Amino acid sequence: MINFSVGILKKFQSAYKSRDRASSICLFKKFGYDLLFWATFFIIGFYQISYLFQAAQYFIPLGDDGVIYFWPVGQFMAQSSLKDFFISLVSSFFIEDHLSPVCYFFGYLCHILSPVDANPSLVLNIAGKLLYLIIVISSLSVVFVLWKDRQRVLIFFLLLAFNLSLSWRVMIVSFLSISVVFSLWCLFFLHRFLQKEKRSDLIFFCGIFFTTTFSFETSFIVMPLLAVYAF
Repeated sequence: MINFSVGILKKFQSAYKSRDRASSICLFKKFGYDLLFWATFFIIGFYQISYLFQAAQYFIPLGDDGVIYFWPVGQFMAQSSLKDFFISLVSSFFIEDHLSPVCYFFGYLCHILSPVDANPSLVLNIAGKLLYLIIVISSLSVVFVLWKDRQRVLIFFLLLAFNLSLSWRVMIVSFLSISVVFSLWCLFFLHRFLQKEKRSDLIFFCGIFFTTTFSFETSFIVMPLLAVYAF
């Protein structure tokens, strides 16, 4: 009986050691995967930052809409009365039929946050880089929330980083990309509402969606995307 008990005890000890060894191996593998993920993530991020600094050498073209359209509108808004301020948000300029008060307001912010007699091309150059960083962070956040998968986030980040033509366009010409930021956060809060059905998420979604429609015409492409995702 004693021998039988000792045998059972040894088997338990052997099983415990095997389980402890297996746990150590799993922990080591997890640490290795985490290290590989973050190393790859920071390498891609470093590449993006270096590309961002390279793009900073090239200013927005002087004939771009940001310089000849949104910057003067922002300057006018900064010098106008409160009544004219709100009128200019929904007005048309230079025989254009755009209704994009969000872009006008962005031009206003660029103007009031920049020094007096600042170079519009330089200010918009900096604003474009900051907007690109916001787009990248928003995109990665939305991808992670949708799939909860770090590998997909990494693959998406890799595809985004090496799409040089798209990145260059957003870095240099910033105003037309404002709608991208709002569209991403529309999808973010729509997903949260569908998952948790919280009223606050619905309110945020409606508010951002309403703002998105007044950013630029490119925002309307998000409507069928949201409809397909929701239904």
